[in-house]
Amino acid sequence: MEIPHVIEALKKPLPGHVAHAELAPYRKSNAHYLKDIKPKLASTLVLLFPDKNNILHFVLIKRPQYSGVHSNQYALPGGKREGNENKKETALRETQEEIGIKRDEIQIIGKLSEIYVPPSNFLIFPFIGYCSSTPLFTADQNEVDEIIKIQLDELFKNDVVKSTHKSIIHNGQRFNMSVPFLDLNGRDVWGATGAILNELKVILSS
Repeated sequence: MEIPHVIEALKKPLPGHVAHAELAPYRKSNAHYLKDIKPKLASTLVLLFPDKNNILHFVLIKRPQYSGVHSNQYALPGGKREGNENKKETALRETQEEIGIKRDEIQIIGKLSEIYVPPSNFLIFPFIGYCSSTPLFTADQNEVDEIIKIQLDELFKNDVVKSTHKSIIHNGQRFNMSVPFLDLNGRDVWGATGAILNELKVILSS
């Protein structure tokens, strides 16, 4: 897949909750969750870039082990809004802080549907960015255990969606349940990150 196709696909209407729910069948719509609460705001970035063979990739990070609900999970670069910055500025700043890519090296080519994450009370705004050449990544040692480069076409494998049992927090309670995930080179990408990437998959497949 080439970047012009991605740019054109991102002009289409977003599938939103329908695509999110495929990777989180217990998930309700943002409107349901946000009715009576004020969430914290955050942004993430799906950063696309070509490798030396001009094959499109995107980047994931692995969060370190810590006491929070997203400990040791695979994620997209991103984080909480600071000050008066807008949603796009948050995505670019967090990407620079976490994986070392300067914001002026990234072209924002689109965005995906916002998604609410109940366990941490974050409303996340995902953006799609593009670097015209392979970036030189530098991980923030406090926030990133590993930087992972994934070929974009991995999203379209026939067996990419699998399921496993995990302990999750839902509606303030902890449950052991079967959870779908994206198997990306042997890494289980689930939760909000899986849902965001599944929306990208649906858009690019249509």
